[in-house]
Amino acid sequence: MIKNFSNNPENRIIWREWFGHWIYPLLFCFSLLVSLGAYLTLDSLQTAVDDYITDNQKAMVGGDIVIQSRQTLPDSINQWVATLPPEEVVNDRQFNAMTYVAASENGSDLNDDASLLVRVKAVDMSYPLYGTLLLDSGPSSAQQLKPGQVFVERQVLTGLGLSIGDRITLGESSFMIADEIIEEPDRPLTAFGFGARIMMLNQDLKATGLLGQRSRINYRVEIKNNEENHSEQLQQLISLSADFTAVNVTSVDEAQTSISTLSANFLKFLKLLVVAVIILSGVGLMSVVKAFVNRQQQTNAIRRAIGEPITHLKRGYYRLFLMMTLVAVFLAWLLSQAVLYFGYDAFAAIIPAQVTLNISLTSVAKVLLIALALTWLMTHSTIQALSGVKPVAVLQQQTSGTPQWYFSRYWIVLSLLSLYLLLSLELDSWWQGLQVACGLLLISIIFWGFSQLILRSLKVMINRGWIKQWLLKLSLQNIFRKGNQSILFFTTMSMAVMVMWSITALNHTIDQQLISTYPEDSPNMFMLDVQSEQHPALNQIIESPVTYYPVIRARIASVNGVEAETLKEQLGNYDNITRIFNLSYGNQVLPTEQVINAIDQGQLYSSKSIYHTGTNVNSDAVPISILDSIAEYLQVSLHDEINFDIQGVPIKAYI
Repeated sequence: MIKNFSNNPENRIIWREWFGHWIYPLLFCFSLLVSLGAYLTLDSLQTAVDDYITDNQKAMVGGDIVIQSRQTLPDSINQWVATLPPEEVVNDRQFNAMTYVAASENGSDLNDDASLLVRVKAVDMSYPLYGTLLLDSGPSSAQQLKPGQVFVERQVLTGLGLSIGDRITLGESSFMIADEIIEEPDRPLTAFGFGARIMMLNQDLKATGLLGQRSRINYRVEIKNNEENHSEQLQQLISLSADFTAVNVTSVDEAQTSISTLSANFLKFLKLLVVAVIILSGVGLMSVVKAFVNRQQQTNAIRRAIGEPITHLKRGYYRLFLMMTLVAVFLAWLLSQAVLYFGYDAFAAIIPAQVTLNISLTSVAKVLLIALALTWLMTHSTIQALSGVKPVAVLQQQTSGTPQWYFSRYWIVLSLLSLYLLLSLELDSWWQGLQVACGLLLISIIFWGFSQLILRSLKVMINRGWIKQWLLKLSLQNIFRKGNQSILFFTTMSMAVMVMWSITALNHTIDQQLISTYPEDSPNMFMLDVQSEQHPALNQIIESPVTYYPVIRARIASVNGVEAETLKEQLGNYDNITRIFNLSYGNQVLPTEQVINAIDQGQLYSSKSIYHTGTNVNSDAVPISILDSIAEYLQVSLHDEINFDIQGVPIKAYI
């Protein structure tokens, strides 16, 4: 291909000069290689993840419609679900519990005292509605489970020293391990979880005694339907759940999983950073091309003097840079292949193992289009400036007065439009693309202004003789040599430094707020779910003093009679009032806290059993203390009322 190009009379001289100085092709390819390779890798990753989501969305979500709640579902919804065919519904209940080795019945050597924290998942026999449950024995479903049996993950077997066929205890019942879980279709629904998985049938759940009013259980109902009745069933469920803020009804198209969040946020953010790098690489590309063309001013003048048309001259450069762009894209493809191959372990930490990592042809086409557009935009001004080459420059033994810039308003508009289109496609929003493009343009203008100020200040210092050291003065004068494009380099370099400094500052801030602020004697070991009767034994095991903090997880139902959902809209996005809050109880504050205001001065709780709110007298509320930042967010003060929902148990409290 190179030989055919170079045999063309229009290209032979240009190609000989270009490849005769290896620094030009090297810098040209390097300017594109890093940015294009990074973009191709990230876009291929995102394409692979998106394809996996498209092919497995229903399996990951569990159904066409999903009903979720952290409380028992209302009777109206349960009655409506009961009218559906059993094979189209899965009731999914999940919670954490402790499991034990069942008492030995045949005098075996099993450790009867072994225990393990597990994540229990109770399902119907129709599970899964979509996808396949992969067991050690092969593909299967919950229909293989029989009453009194469970499926477990490998961690349960290794943690308790058991094997298939042994028995474990959950709550007040024991179960036989029927098989080992290898893969669940809906497991990528959450990014992480505590405890190894144990799967059982819903009909066995009651016998365990773990299903009660105060149990911390996640309730899910997964429904399978067809396109004809999907919208109708979805609207019916939304209508039934309208009065219950704790119930969330989601369609499969709107369901969010950890994988979709990864694609929509993390990978897209990285790609936006790479887009900024592509813009900066375009500046490097322009510099290489301009340096090469300026080096050939005399040669181009001679070619024009012997009658070569200017169109032939320009066409030779366009062909050269087009071929170099194709070479750069090919090298970027090789680089991306190497990154995906050698970095597989790193990518496996953030994406499911089922996602196949390879270079997407669509991504290659996008990179090729971006590279061609970037090369044309960055070389067009320099090549068009060849029209200013005059043969008289050779006769007079002087350099051509080729203008350094040939940026027309059409070129500027086209460049901005190309940037906007690229950002809009990446963000999948024309408005967000416009915002980001305007932001980049504004930042460029600001840094261009700063660069102008710095360069003019240096020029004033030189002209007024404030710089005496001759070597330093000579170096600074070279900045202002004709054709150096110092303003361009200052602007792009300062923007690159800004990005690196911002990342460093962000990392330093996170380190200072989350790590360095910890006292040297801060605890580095925590135990969860320690019961009161276990305190004496734990105190004997641990020589250092042990502090116990009781914690209860609850949701705010209302504040001063206003529902939480209504307050959520009024209070803004600083915090989510409908989230789970941690409640605790005790007779004193922590060493790092102090009471700043109280009904009974200096007392953590009020001794009054009756408090007044306006004209109302309340005697059934309990006193609480609240963190000042939460009080400021909720816009409450002393005597105000907060109603909590603790796993279905309502608690009325006053501050």
